[in-house]
Amino acid sequence: MLDGLLPLTDPGAVFAVLFLLVLLGPLAAERVRLPAVAGLILAGTLVGPNVLGILGRDTFIVTLGYVGLLYLMFQGGLDLDLDGFRRRPADSLLFGVLTTAVPLAAVAWVGVRLGLSTAAALVVGAALTSHTLLVQPLVTRYHLGRSRGMTATLGATLVANLVALLVLAGALAAARDAGVGFWILFGVALVAYAAAVLVLLPRLTRWFFTGLGQDRQVRLTYLLSGLGVAALIARLVGIEPIVGAFLVGIAFNRFVPAGTLIAERVATLGSSLFVPAFLVATGMLLDPVAIATDPATLGLGAALLLATAVTKWIAAEVSGLVLRAAGPERRLMFALTVGQAAGALAAVVVAQDAGLVD
Repeated sequence: MLDGLLPLTDPGAVFAVLFLLVLLGPLAAERVRLPAVAGLILAGTLVGPNVLGILGRDTFIVTLGYVGLLYLMFQGGLDLDLDGFRRRPADSLLFGVLTTAVPLAAVAWVGVRLGLSTAAALVVGAALTSHTLLVQPLVTRYHLGRSRGMTATLGATLVANLVALLVLAGALAAARDAGVGFWILFGVALVAYAAAVLVLLPRLTRWFFTGLGQDRQVRLTYLLSGLGVAALIARLVGIEPIVGAFLVGIAFNRFVPAGTLIAERVATLGSSLFVPAFLVATGMLLDPVAIATDPATLGLGAALLLATAVTKWIAAEVSGLVLRAAGPERRLMFALTVGQAAGALAAVVVAQDAGLVD
């Protein structure tokens, strides 16, 4: 009876279903004690082409999801605790390097041993060695964030996510089988791009905010315009746009202080529209039957997660001992850095679009 009606193609119907998912997905997840992220991904899987087929990955869904991907990385840069990094940079660098390099090497090695190409293994390694501070709200609620170990953990987030994104960009470039000349140009373009975003853009923003950008609405539009232009220029010079989105978020970090009205508007726009759309679109890529009935996929996932958890624990223990953190604090450092959400999803979606992973 529904032949020819599904997937929905009417823009109004697609819009209505999408935002019903954005509303109901997190509420349903909360009832069964799952994160909102999981609820949105599962909702996308349910209505996607591999299950009910209510929605297809048409141009509207793909475009909105891609904007959400960029916004996710942009918000990640805005939310970083740069003050914590500046207070104890050596501590942050120590933990950041250990919690990135050790898991990246282990996960990539396991991936290659289990049949992934080198580029794909590096991409998956980058995805699983970045981390999202999923339990940070609990740390803040119980006033546990002022210790040396917690400051190092917050600063390490900047190091881990930035390194992971750079590894992702390099792995995708390597997949093109380019020669030495390409790598020289890629390195020069990356350094020049990062310098322009992290040095020149803050100066331009300061000038704009003290002059033309007095109105809050104008400031919000400026931030979004900066995100779009930075992503476009990144693609033009051969860098992954999500790297540009993350760097421009860092560049704007000091101009969007936590607790201000503009920070609230940026977060609300992302949490109510762009990021949920990306998560739903990501869920539509998944084929739960194929995953559940493929022992090789399940084995690969289990091995990669085990390698990630063990090496993240080792990094937290070693760093904590060097920083003279007590046992409970070292375990909290591990709990904060073992979870992935934003960076991992972004890296894997980009790798899937590039054909490195299925």
